[in-house]
Amino acid sequence: MHDDTKLMHEFLAGSRDGFEKLIKKYHKPGIAFARRYVSDFHEAEDVVQDSFADLFVYKDRYNSTYSFKTYLFSIIRNKAINVYKKRRNIHPEQYEGCAESNPENDYLLSEMKDMVNIKFKVLNKDYQQALYLYEYENMSYKEIAVIMNKSLSKIKILIYRARKKLKIALEEYYYEQ
Repeated sequence: MHDDTKLMHEFLAGSRDGFEKLIKKYHKPGIAFARRYVSDFHEAEDVVQDSFADLFVYKDRYNSTYSFKTYLFSIIRNKAINVYKKRRNIHPEQYEGCAESNPENDYLLSEMKDMVNIKFKVLNKDYQQALYLYEYENMSYKEIAVIMNKSLSKIKILIYRARKKLKIALEEYYYEQ
């Protein structure tokens, strides 16, 4: 995070190199985050590009009180919500897992990912977003609160409830098997 702030300050001082490094670092995570709202990879990519363009044009709005990642993801979220409102069609991205590779583990991991993805999709949208930011983007509760425009205690409750609902749904599924 400290490096991000340094790079952003370099950009604010006139160095495009700092901005390019931030783009390289956050392009893919930004797309993955935007896909929580929009169904199409290319739309998500457009949202991220628009977000970086806004950041470039309105660089004077940057507030170094927050981490750069939090600031950027807030912009991405707002732009993605606008696209989502127009389309009203959301399909969360499937995520790559990592485990020791062999045919049996690959099959079990694939099956587990598919089931988690299915159960994740039926969660409340706030649950999905909070859990995604926490688990996949490794953001703190405070950063998530800023991005989602909710209180810190509300974020803690959202993540707790999302985990609980996901766990119950998975247990029910595997109990039925």
